[in-house]
Amino acid sequence: MLKNRNNLIITLLIIVGFIGSVSLIRLTSNDSKLMHCYHAQIGSSNSLIQVIKQSNDEISGQLIFQNYQKDSSYGSFVGNFKNNTLVIDYRFQSEGVESNRKITLVKEGENLVGEGFEYIPTDDCKSITYDQGLGLIPFNMKLPLYLFPQFKLQTVDKTELSNTFGSGGLIPFKSLKLMYQPTKGEPVNAVTFFLWYKSVWDVIANPNEAPDWAYG
Repeated sequence: MLKNRNNLIITLLIIVGFIGSVSLIRLTSNDSKLMHCYHAQIGSSNSLIQVIKQSNDEISGQLIFQNYQKDSSYGSFVGNFKNNTLVIDYRFQSEGVESNRKITLVKEGENLVGEGFEYIPTDDCKSITYDQGLGLIPFNMKLPLYLFPQFKLQTVDKTELSNTFGSGGLIPFKSLKLMYQPTKGEPVNAVTFFLWYKSVWDVIANPNEAPDWAYG
């Protein structure tokens, strides 16, 4: 009789312990999985998180910081998402230098908060664009933010300007080209911008031809 009672007590303790462990797991687990894409914007600066793989707590993806008039960065990350906190090791390129640092983001409701940004989930990363400021050229164009690592601004060297406009001396005083690096193959020139002095432009402008952008 005593033996049966002891067995019953042990069984009850096992059941209570099991129920308690299940409840603890539920309390400490994530509210939900992360979305595949998060976008944040402050002024003219943008950031984009692309979640590529999520398995249990482990997570990996791509992260872009497109900072207006400051150093930008882009790269990949691996990390963990536990208790609504995302901790990642971010390996990135910035100004041609590779670095890595730890980043912590907290999930608040549906959003992720951290690094001075509040990231809002979006259905499609490819739908997010940003204004590409061209620095010396007073012109903006909207580009897909997820392709930010594949766009580069380059100055046009004197040899290229001479080949384009001849050696007569009538050349733009500022020029930039926007290069695009496809996933395969060599970089291609997406568009070139020229800035002319108005006095020169008045001489070379031809109303029957499309203008070389633009004059100042």
